[in-house]
Amino acid sequence: MKLAVKYYTAAAEAGHPAAIYMLGNSHYNGKGVPKDVKLAAKYFTAAAEAGSPEANFNLGAMHSNGDGVPKDMKLAAKYFTAAAEAGSPEANFALGAMRSNGEGVPKDMKLAAKYYKAAAEAGIPKANFNLGNLHHNGDGVPKDMKLAAKCYKAAA
Repeated sequence: MKLAVKYYTAAAEAGHPAAIYMLGNSHYNGKGVPKDVKLAAKYFTAAAEAGSPEANFNLGAMHSNGDGVPKDMKLAAKYFTAAAEAGSPEANFALGAMRSNGEGVPKDMKLAAKYYKAAAEAGIPKANFNLGNLHHNGDGVPKDMKLAAKCYKAAA
């Protein structure tokens, strides 16, 4: 793994976003280098600025948990939104949860349903379950017991 970090470093210094992300990931997980989540956040920030959806997702998760960075749900939403716009199912799920609970963003059950649906269509079982709950209760979407059952079945 140390050799991989050497190559990630060289590629990151040349400005390759994927290498910058992988270097951040190495520091975050302590693979080939000592674990350093604050340094990982710096690399993830640089990779996110270069358009890495994975880095945007990781920064969203770090900010939502206060992991190596200050807990900041508004920043988490910003990073999750960038990742979701790039097609990240996990970011769509996170935004669904944030919209459902009004964490860092205004509570909006219609948007929560939109994000959960995108995550569910990408195969995240818990998104299907949450979308089923919304249809079961008519929360942000029309009440539809058949669709709720379909979502629950897909979640199982």
